[in-house]
Amino acid sequence: MRFGEDIFLRMTADFSKLKKYGFSKNGSGYFFSKNFMQNEFKAEIKVNSKGKLTGKVIELETKEEYLPIHIESYIGAYVGTIREAYLAILEEIAQNCFKEKEFISDQANRISQKILEKFGEKSDNPFSKTDHIAVYRYPKNQKWYALVMNIKESLLTKGVKEKDSPDIEIMNLKIDTSKYDDIHKLKGVYPAYHMNHAQWISIMLNDSLKDEQIMQLIEVSRNYAIHSSKSAN
Repeated sequence: MRFGEDIFLRMTADFSKLKKYGFSKNGSGYFFSKNFMQNEFKAEIKVNSKGKLTGKVIELETKEEYLPIHIESYIGAYVGTIREAYLAILEEIAQNCFKEKEFISDQANRISQKILEKFGEKSDNPFSKTDHIAVYRYPKNQKWYALVMNIKESLLTKGVKEKDSPDIEIMNLKIDTSKYDDIHKLKGVYPAYHMNHAQWISIMLNDSLKDEQIMQLIEVSRNYAIHSSKSAN
C-alpha cells in the first residue's frame, strides 16, 4: 500500500462532495490535483467508481513521480517534510469528501448489512478499537456467533511469508460438525484462525464464497448461540 492511503481503508467516497471540493469527473472516476511545498511538488489524487482513492506525488521540476515518500528506508528530514505535507492533503480530503464504513472489504460490509436486515443485530468491538475486531452476538444471552477480523492472508493459506502477504478480512463461524468435510471443500473456507478447528471455520471475505452461502453458515452459527448457555465460547 502506498504512503497515506491506509487512512482510507475503512472509508468510501461521498461522491456528492467530491465535485464541491474540487474534483473533476475523469471517465468513470474523479481527479484532483494540488501543488504544495512552494510549488515544488504536486499531489495527484484519483477516486475510482467504487470510491477507492489512489494518489501520487509529482516533482514539478522533473515532472516525474517522487517515489521516496513510499520507501520506508528514506528517513531524512526533507522527505519527512514532503510526507507530512502530502499527508495533510490526504487527511483534508478524507475529512471533507469521505465517509466511514464499518469494514474494509465490500463483502464484509454487505454481509454486515444483511445481518442487520435479517436479524436486527449490529456488531460490537469488545477489544481495543484499534484492533478492528467485530463481534456479532445473540442479544438474549450475549453469546457471539460471528467474529470479523483483519489478518495476513498467509496465516490461513500458509503461502508466502507473512510480511509479504496481503491483509484480508475473515469471518469466524461455528459449524455443523456433521457437515465438516463438505464445508471445508468450499472455496474461501479454512480451519478457524485462533479457534477450535473442529467446530469453527474462517471464511475469507473477498467474494470467494457467495453472500447467500455465507448467510446460511451464519444462521447455523447463530442457532448454536441461541441454544447455548452464557458460558464462554
